Amino acid sequence: MSFLNNKSDFNLEGAKLLIENSLYAPSVHCSYYSVFQKLKYKYTTKASISYDELTQNIFADKRNTHKYIIDEFCNFIQDRYKKRDIKNKINDLKAFRNQSDYDDIEINHSISSLALTKSEELLKELKTL
Repeated sequence: MSFLNNKSDFNLEGAKLLIENSLYAPSVHCSYYSVFQKLKYKYTTKASISYDELTQNIFADKRNTHKYIIDEFCNFIQDRYKKRDIKNKINDLKAFRNQSDYDDIEINHSISSLALTKSEELLKELKTL
């Protein structure tokens, strides 16, 4: 059992609950991390490495954790169009999360719902990989 995989599921549910309660900015954060945590879990599984080995690889590589995991996971995708599509969706979601967490802008229902939709689409696609 992977705690990280469970956290991904919890964050997806958290995003939905936050939107229902008009807490839009934190919902975007949860939508992104739901995908990122699932990606990290799936990467360690596909690469047959432990989380400790992953941490060492990231440290040695010098890329930040998010970029490393996104890039390396996408290297497993053979179809270049699917790879580009998934990477673009993840980067879009990441941009929403950065706006939500760091920028002095309003995050409304529309933005948080779009982030949730992208997250759900990505999670569905990740199941097939």
